[in-house]
Amino acid sequence: MLESCLPRPEILSGYTSLLDGAIINSVVLQIDPEPQHHLVKLIGLDGVLLANARARNFDAIVRNLRNLYEEELCQRVLILPDCSVLGHSPETPQGLEQMKLLLILLLGAAVQCPNKELFIGRIKELDLETQHAIVELIKQVTDNQSLVLTNESMEQLTPDMMYNHLLRVTKERDQYHSNWITSFTIETEVAHNNGPQRINSMSPSSAATTNGPDSNHMVVELADLKSKLRKLRQELEEKSEAFMEVKEELEHKTSQYEKLRTESQEWYTEARRSSAYRDEVDVLRERAERADRLEVEVQKLREKLSDAEFYKTRVEELREDNRTLLETK
Repeated sequence: MLESCLPRPEILSGYTSLLDGAIINSVVLQIDPEPQHHLVKLIGLDGVLLANARARNFDAIVRNLRNLYEEELCQRVLILPDCSVLGHSPETPQGLEQMKLLLILLLGAAVQCPNKELFIGRIKELDLETQHAIVELIKQVTDNQSLVLTNESMEQLTPDMMYNHLLRVTKERDQYHSNWITSFTIETEVAHNNGPQRINSMSPSSAATTNGPDSNHMVVELADLKSKLRKLRQELEEKSEAFMEVKEELEHKTSQYEKLRTESQEWYTEARRSSAYRDEVDVLRERAERADRLEVEVQKLREKLSDAEFYKTRVEELREDNRTLLETK
C-alpha cells in the first residue's frame, strides 16, 4: 500500500524500515511540503530514549496529518493512531494495528490532497488486485464515518453512531491518561538514575503544562460530545414516546382490522350463499321463461286444433252433400 505513495519504492525494505517514521514522513512531505511539526534525529539513542523519540516522531506525523485533514480537506479525524504504541511496541499486534490505521489515514490524505493526481497515477500502475485492495482502504476514509467525518456526512450520523463515538473518545482518554502516567513514571525512573536534575525537569506540573493545550482541546471536545449526547438522549426519549403512541394506535388499528376481517369473512360467506341463490333464481327464471314460451306454443296449437276440427266437420258435411247428390241422380 505504501509503495504506491513512494517515488522510490525500493527504499521500503520491510516493516522495520517504517519504525523510525522517516519513510512515512517523506510521503507526508509530498502531500504537505511545509508541515508544522518536524521529526527528531534518532542517532545515538537506544532503549527507552529511542522508544520515546520514535513516539515523538510518530506524534509529529499524526499531528501533521490531522492538520492536513482539518485545514486543507475540512475533515475531522475521529480515530488517531496511538503514537505511544508505535514508539514503544510497534511489532506487537496492537502496534501493527496502529501502523495500519496510520497508513490508511496517510493514503486517504494522499488521494484527496492537491497532488492527488500523482498518487492516483502511481496506484494505477499497480496490478488490479492491489488496486482493488487500496480502493477498499480508501473507502474506509471517504465513505465510512467511523474514521473521518466530513461536513456532508454530519447529517448521516445516527444517535447510535454518536454514542459509539463518545464511548470511544472516553476510552481513548482513559488510555492516553494511563499511557501518560506510565511514560512519566519511566522517564522519572530514568532521570533518577541519571541525576536529580532530570527529575526536577520532568515534574508533573511541567509535563501537564506541555500537554495542556491538547488536554484542554480534548476537554472541550468531550464537553461538546456530552452536550450532543444529551440532545440525542432527549431526542431518543421524544421518539420513544412517539413510538409508544404509534404502537398504541397500531394496536387499536389492528383490533379494528381483526373486527373488520371477521365481518368481511361473514360477508364473504353471505355473498357465496347469495351467489348460490342467484344461480338457482337464474335457473328458475330460465325455466319460467321456457314455460311461458311453451304455453304460447300450446295456445297456438290449440287454436290450430280448433280450426282443424272446424275443417273436419265441414269436410264431413261436404261429403254428405256429395253422397246425397249422387243418390238423387
